[in-house]
Amino acid sequence: MCNIAGYAGEKRAAPILIEMIKRQQYFDGGLSTGIATIHNGKLYSAKILGDADDLIQKTDALSLPGTIGIIHSRPDNDFIQNAHPFLCENKQTAIVENGNACKDEAVLSERSRVVNLLLDNGFVFDSAVVKEKSTNPQLNDGRYVSYDEVYAKYIEYLRKENSLTYPRAMAKASSDLFSDSVYLMLSANSPDNIYVSRMTRPMNIMKADGECYISTSQMAFPELDNAEYIKTLPHMKICVVTKDGYAETDNMITTGTVTDYIPEEFADIKEALRRKLQKAPSSMDGMGGGITVSNVSPHNFRPHVKVIYDALWELHKEGVLKTEIRTSSLSWLPESIKVKRTFFSV
Repeated sequence: MCNIAGYAGEKRAAPILIEMIKRQQYFDGGLSTGIATIHNGKLYSAKILGDADDLIQKTDALSLPGTIGIIHSRPDNDFIQNAHPFLCENKQTAIVENGNACKDEAVLSERSRVVNLLLDNGFVFDSAVVKEKSTNPQLNDGRYVSYDEVYAKYIEYLRKENSLTYPRAMAKASSDLFSDSVYLMLSANSPDNIYVSRMTRPMNIMKADGECYISTSQMAFPELDNAEYIKTLPHMKICVVTKDGYAETDNMITTGTVTDYIPEEFADIKEALRRKLQKAPSSMDGMGGGITVSNVSPHNFRPHVKVIYDALWELHKEGVLKTEIRTSSLSWLPESIKVKRTFFSV
């Protein structure tokens, strides 16, 4: 699973976003990193294969202007074309995602329909790459494209063809392309807003005086004495985040249902996570600890990743987590490449 974050306020966003992703990137991420900000009606972005330190050293990410932005860190990427953010609307809109594509046959069929619709209407996919094997949508020439870029370009199509607002277009795209995900969207056409589509993956918000922070986990938030609240944004809805707080729109994601985990199960999940972290796994997607994403019926999910992050937050508060460089267990990486991972240190 990836890590994502956003900021809207009165301070320059880029340094804040980079610090936020640094605080959580090694729980699952650090192999590609990307950022987008808005300033004076223009979108700025940078991305790279590598972690936040690589992003700072090899791009101008730290100096990007603007007081609003989003950032992303991915755990399993070997193509810069598949690094987030994905851009659309003449590179004035950026989208990042945390999650996995739903592999239900109905969703796969709908995704193929949308890809062909976009191709028929002249859209070009910047993420198209040659791979030996992938579950991503495949073009006629054999290349695969990121389903997140499909999502981004589909929103552009819906706005152009149907004159939809961003929340309505986002709700339509999330319903048609339902996945175990949460999306953040930033656009120079709506420069004060971060749009959030939370299906299953967690998205937390912290409101302080004149600024808002949003993130996959609370671990990304700075320690502020003036924080007014920390909440989890609702799932199956489109929310709008500004420096003044957040608002739930009346735009619902109409495909799928999400069932919350039972609080009584949390202690067992926390202990299972503690044991698994001792081995510093290369990916947390399989670390359900007794609660996993389950297709009980088509598009019926249990938000197992929120449970994982809730448990990580508890372990973080206990001070038992640390990060070190370890040899990656990812099969496609050369043995010489070292990957930082967070693990249970006691």
